[in-house]
Amino acid sequence: MVKHIISSLVVSAAVIAGFSGTSAAADLDRIIYSPEIDRTRPVEIGNGWYLRGDIGYAVDDETGNGDFDSFRMKSEVSGGLGVGYQWTDLIRTDLTADYMKGDAEGVVAGGFCNVAQPCGYDAFALLANAYVDLGTIAGFTPYVGAGAGYTYAGFDDVDVGLARFGGGDDWRFTYALMAGVSYDVSKSLKVDFGYRYMDVDGGAVVDTLAGTLDDDGFTRHEVRAGLRYSLW
Repeated sequence: MVKHIISSLVVSAAVIAGFSGTSAAADLDRIIYSPEIDRTRPVEIGNGWYLRGDIGYAVDDETGNGDFDSFRMKSEVSGGLGVGYQWTDLIRTDLTADYMKGDAEGVVAGGFCNVAQPCGYDAFALLANAYVDLGTIAGFTPYVGAGAGYTYAGFDDVDVGLARFGGGDDWRFTYALMAGVSYDVSKSLKVDFGYRYMDVDGGAVVDTLAGTLDDDGFTRHEVRAGLRYSLW
């Protein structure tokens, strides 16, 4: 009787051990061959970047006189490129580079930069800008913005009679105010229409025998159109 009980216990223990081993093996198989466990993925850097290109038309240029009796920097068309980042649905920033070319006209003793012989110039504006997008309705997103940076203004040499005088060139502090509206052409492409006010500090225009002639800076009122392409 005792031997029968002992035999039964041994058989039962073996069966339990067998089931336990099978269960452990199955658990191990599930661990080894289970699908990849989802992990927290890092935020992808770059999913908010965008490129932009713009053209502008100056509806008005205003210029202070400085050393001139009168002085005006005339330039109608500008063009620019930039790269930016959309931080949130409301906030974005970008860096832009714009090119302008025109003539400066003034009246001063010696005939520098007069109407008959204006001083040609090239200007490059480098600005860091920030914008607030005011919400999107039917694809249209109005915005306001502001920017600051520097404008490089380089003037051509000036011929007065038999003499030639070198044109001035320097970097001038610049700030800008913007407002406009963009339209979603597609998920990645936006058309942008806006207005920009620029205020550029004064600087050297021409180097004469008597010294450098400076202007008092200029302001620029532009209507602008452009494209923004999202890289996400």
